[in-house]
Amino acid sequence: MIVLVLIWGFDYVPAKWALEIMPPWCLMFFKFAIAFFCMLVLTAVKRNRVKLVRIKDIPVFIACALFGQILYFFC
Repeated sequence: MIVLVLIWGFDYVPAKWALEIMPPWCLMFFKFAIAFFCMLVLTAVKRNRVKLVRIKDIPVFIACALFGQILYFFC
């Protein structure tokens, strides 16, 4: 969790630079695409041992991510 918070904190400067050349929705797409593919790899690696994401949690994750990103770019 600490590593994720640090990565999120260091995301501010590159996001500020990227917003000068692309719209916020495009930047959000690329961020979520990278996260999605990372989750696919983790799920494939840990397929039989641990279930990383429950199916019923996916809509909650999407809603939180979208509202959080929209508020992040708005503020």
